[in-house]
Amino acid sequence: MAVLFSVYAPHSGNKYDIRQAFDQELADTSRQQQPRSPVLILGDLNARLKGRAADGTEDCGIGTRIFGRRP
Repeated sequence: MAVLFSVYAPHSGNKYDIRQAFDQELADTSRQQQPRSPVLILGDLNARLKGRAADGTEDCGIGTRIFGRRP
């Protein structure tokens, strides 16, 4: 049986300790799940992507909204 988490992470405008507390709680909660059970974490994790892999391998998993370019 898989374990599914649907999360909404605090954005970078929040204080560091709030963002850190979210990360820690998610890590602690996911570690408490049954061994060998797949853990899927879905939702808005407020990631900022700088671009896609040049070989196109990420095209099926990353939408059209990319900010900036990779260095």
